[in-house]
Amino acid sequence: MFYCGNVKIKRHIKIKSEYNPFLPEWELYGEKLSQNRLYDEQSHRQQWQALYKNQDGKCALCRLPITKETGWHDHHIVYKMFGGNDTLSNRCLVHPNCHTKIHALNLKVVKPGVVDKMVVDFKKTTPSGQSGC
Repeated sequence: MFYCGNVKIKRHIKIKSEYNPFLPEWELYGEKLSQNRLYDEQSHRQQWQALYKNQDGKCALCRLPITKETGWHDHHIVYKMFGGNDTLSNRCLVHPNCHTKIHALNLKVVKPGVVDKMVVDFKKTTPSGQSGC
């Protein structure tokens, strides 16, 4: 049994009337709505934790540490409107400012953990004293 006093009251947040999830200019707004809605779900927090661990706690764009103070956004590498999905392989964590830059400047993002592991593997396979290029 649980006490009613322990249940959090969640208010419905209205969305903007002109919001259209299929238009690129509304993508950031849609991602923010989705992230705020999913923040309270345990399963989604576990996914963010897995993304954070896979990226070594770094932003996918600027490679600086992601903290509670800096905040984060869950970015889809292949946008959902272009057929991207919600799997962890298609998502990465970025700072809110970096996320704005990604969409404003149409930048491509690579997950930090993937790039760092490729560099380490590359250094292991090249003979010492030789450049990789």
